[in-house]
Amino acid sequence: KVEEYFARYASVNKKKADEEIEPEIKIELPDDFSMIMSGDRSDPAWKAVTKYALSRGFNKSTLWQFRAGYSSSFEWKRRLILPSFDRDGKLNYITGRAIDPENKFRYKNLSAPRKSLVFNEIDVDWTKPLLIAEGPLDLVKVKMNKTCLLGSTLSPDGLLFQRIVENQTPVILILDQDAKKKALKIAD
Repeated sequence: KVEEYFARYASVNKKKADEEIEPEIKIELPDDFSMIMSGDRSDPAWKAVTKYALSRGFNKSTLWQFRAGYSSSFEWKRRLILPSFDRDGKLNYITGRAIDPENKFRYKNLSAPRKSLVFNEIDVDWTKPLLIAEGPLDLVKVKMNKTCLLGSTLSPDGLLFQRIVENQTPVILILDQDAKKKALKIAD
């Protein structure tokens, strides 16, 4: 363990920024992940998550579009699971929204560093105006080209910002009312 610690952390301050290597993060859906649209309709987990998804504005089309799913595994039980894929179709992010209001841990997220990904970039057309919201659930009723910040900030050194600049993509920014100052800062 000591050798592992030194290998990972002891020389971090000595490395230059361009020499740093980000560790490979393995992102995997739960073994029993099922998409809602192809799930077992007799499964109580399917029924509960589907009811929640419909209450949040999903319909058959958006359940397919978001590849929305569920799982009965301990970590993901009673959560609406939304996976994200990069432009090459590789899984790069998973969020699970708790369906029970009393659950204090509303979101469970697995991801690569957020700066290094664009949520569901596989669906983004950089040549068309792009609507950007805070999180995936904010995009459910949006019918246009869209992605989200996975928070309320847009870093100039992040992949989303870089893609917007390199493609000169027009942006429509929609953040929650409580993030008005952040929205103005991002717009600047």
